[in-house]
Amino acid sequence: MYSRLEDQEPKGLATLCYVIFLGTFEWGMVIPTLWPLLQRMGSPEMYFGLVIGTFSLTRVICQPIIGALGDRWDFQVLLCSCLLCSALGGSGPWATVEAAYDKISANFAESRRFPWPFVVQWLRTSQRDTLLVAGCGDGRHVQSALDLGFRRIFALDLSEGMLQAAQRRLGDSGESVVFLHGDTRRVPLPDESVQDVLSCAVLHHLPLAESRAALQDFRRLLRPGGRLLASCWDPRAKAVAKRGKPAEDGIEAHAYWVAWRCADGSDVQRWYNLPPLEVRRQSWSDVPGLLLERVELDGDNQVFEWRKLPETGS
Repeated sequence: MYSRLEDQEPKGLATLCYVIFLGTFEWGMVIPTLWPLLQRMGSPEMYFGLVIGTFSLTRVICQPIIGALGDRWDFQVLLCSCLLCSALGGSGPWATVEAAYDKISANFAESRRFPWPFVVQWLRTSQRDTLLVAGCGDGRHVQSALDLGFRRIFALDLSEGMLQAAQRRLGDSGESVVFLHGDTRRVPLPDESVQDVLSCAVLHHLPLAESRAALQDFRRLLRPGGRLLASCWDPRAKAVAKRGKPAEDGIEAHAYWVAWRCADGSDVQRWYNLPPLEVRRQSWSDVPGLLLERVELDGDNQVFEWRKLPETGS
């Protein structure tokens, strides 16, 4: 099964209203500025309202503060866009990750043929009911879960190219696997819908604060007592030493660009946030509702395991 619940194209009434909305402006800059923001988000109707509300607020505050300049449509659109980007977290070098993995999906599986042993060991200790693989890549760990007899697996990835690679790898998995296109910080699944969450080599593509947002959403998805396993590269990983370079963007203290050699011979740069194990432990040790039970270094991977705490009554 394939479900595109998150990164939908605007359509229907929302599209019509938005086109009419855009048509009221004189400046061609509106479309390339605001339209991509709406496309990147989950619910077009919801974010259409957000765009309208933000723009209205922008108009109210512009003119009294900065006079004639604030009454110009082009300036208002630019300010509105800045506010939306800031509010929705759509900016920053980590926003390039989706396009990077779309490109490298063609040959990603060549060096990712086998599951990591620590993942297989963790899967074997599960109740083998429902599992979210958040950042499924080409599906190697989804295949492991299938082989172990999990009843239902949700395979989520930000890259459509990677989802297609996973589908090719898994073939006809019937009703057992549901593919989801979306963001780990806003997983398109109901509360308490899975027993286990697995996220390997994914959260290191986010700043620490954003990775905590993903952990909080994983907590939302887990049933009480459910388990979460996440891994990230260690800064001493061989790939970082061989193909990485510090990212001098001033956003994160431990940021790197790491190159991937594509099938056509070109290199694609991927943004990573790779703090030492103790720094990440401190950031991830107090996520509300999650008990951190294990932290260890397994080869090039920092490995973290949590259990969801039961809800406390008021």
